[in-house]
Amino acid sequence: MATGPEWAQTLRYKEKLQRQISRHSLFVVLICFFSFATTFALYITGQSLYRAYENNLWLAESFTATYDGYYDYITDDDMAQMMERYFEGAASEKAVIQQFYSFEGGMLIGGDILFFDAHGSSMFTTLNSADLAHIVVFDHIIHSHMLKNESREVYNAAYYLRGSSSRYAFARNIYDDAGSYLGSVSIYLDGDKWDSLLRTMQVDGVITDLSGSVIASSNRSLVDNFNRFKPDSPLTYRTENHQFWIREASDELRAVRFYSLVYDSTLPQYFALGLLTFGIIAVVVMLLARKLAVNIASLNTASMSALMSGIDEVREAGGDVRIRLESDDEFATIATHINGMLDSINALSERNLALAELNSVMEMKQLEAQFDPHFLYNTLEAIRYAIQIDPEGADAVIIKLTKLLRYSISGGEGLARLCGDIAFLRDYLDIVRFRFAERFSYEIEVAEECAELPVPKLLLQALVENSIKYGFHGKGRLLVVIRCTLENDALRMTVSDDGTGIGPERLEEIKKYMQSERGDGTHYGLHYIARRIALQYGPKGSVRIESEPGKGTCVEIMIDRESLGNGI
Repeated sequence: MATGPEWAQTLRYKEKLQRQISRHSLFVVLICFFSFATTFALYITGQSLYRAYENNLWLAESFTATYDGYYDYITDDDMAQMMERYFEGAASEKAVIQQFYSFEGGMLIGGDILFFDAHGSSMFTTLNSADLAHIVVFDHIIHSHMLKNESREVYNAAYYLRGSSSRYAFARNIYDDAGSYLGSVSIYLDGDKWDSLLRTMQVDGVITDLSGSVIASSNRSLVDNFNRFKPDSPLTYRTENHQFWIREASDELRAVRFYSLVYDSTLPQYFALGLLTFGIIAVVVMLLARKLAVNIASLNTASMSALMSGIDEVREAGGDVRIRLESDDEFATIATHINGMLDSINALSERNLALAELNSVMEMKQLEAQFDPHFLYNTLEAIRYAIQIDPEGADAVIIKLTKLLRYSISGGEGLARLCGDIAFLRDYLDIVRFRFAERFSYEIEVAEECAELPVPKLLLQALVENSIKYGFHGKGRLLVVIRCTLENDALRMTVSDDGTGIGPERLEEIKKYMQSERGDGTHYGLHYIARRIALQYGPKGSVRIESEPGKGTCVEIMIDRESLGNGI
């Protein structure tokens, strides 16, 4: 377990993680709270407005049905004929009452009928004596106005004197066929029945004429002392103690307006109950979040402490120790990456030791074919990019590179069958073609009679590298051709390209240092091969180079067939 400053750092990390989780949990709770409050308010508002709309629709439908029924009755030809006969004494009062009550029984709202003769005397009514005195005065005013204007249309008006309800009047003057005034008829809808129906349907609503005079109301507290109702807002209506959601609709044909009101006295209670419930849930969530924060912080702190202890152990014991962490979290992933890094470092260290040992071998081993480090570097870079876009191609190149590297460092006398060596050289060329794509191509021709001959391993490797390294200069494309044949009982191997080529003066310099014991630091592949052939085969072997600027370069190796099996 870590101690000292590292342990203090672990504790600070634990406290910081707890604070972050608690803070984020509080933020989520607040977001949920405001979302809940907003959603609840929108829901209640929308529900209230929808209820007001439904109630308004019912008000309009019920009033329209009642209005149309009484209007059709008072304008009906049979009704007019009955009244003419009654005014003329040809029909009895009983017949009129029977006809009226037969019609009224089918209506949603009941009413009373009132007849006056041409002299203004009351002839018949179903009104009780308490209402009759006041209504008669109002009715005389209506019919006098209609008579003055010679109106034969139905006149509607809201009548209210005092009390808790009003009446809605249908008035019509009656004329005979000659146009003589016979009398008048009026029907007054019972406002108490309207109000009672609204209360029965549990609808808070008001019906007014276009001037605001109340025809019916479910609650007289909504109506002022002058029997008028005019809301201040199109959405809400406030009384002394309550506030209502309101919906308004107008019927211009019948000259009325409908107001439906929705009041839910339980809204504050529901809201308070919802907030209380949410508050309890929020407290529980915060407690659980704090508990979760402590648990997560403890687990992460334990993993972090184990990781730091493992790092300390690696630092003290060396690179052979590995961090063991089984927490199955991000810290275990970090430990895995650290272990992988240690493996890579150890592998690199071992390789460096091996390379150091190789520096002490004799000159022949130093002159064996080696890969240009730039080739490995560029190949690895190409593989790294190809993994993202062409994983199958990258996998194939990795396999070829692995085989080629294994072949180049394998032991033995440094000899190989020509066909086998060419096969690995083909892998090398495939890797080069993978890097350069269509910019690079190659051809290999190996005569069947020389395929099994023993040759120095990777003998042609450096020549091919030189062709690629220098042939591309000033060229967009490069072709490398490898040919192996038997000529005059000698193995002839050529590596040619169509690259940049070499100038005459530089070509002479290259030929000179190919024959020396030390090269000039460039074209070392040619120097190594020339030295190896000279040391291994003596006069039985030779290396020759020819080149022409702009046309390419050709290197030829000749080895006497007799001496091929005598190499070291």
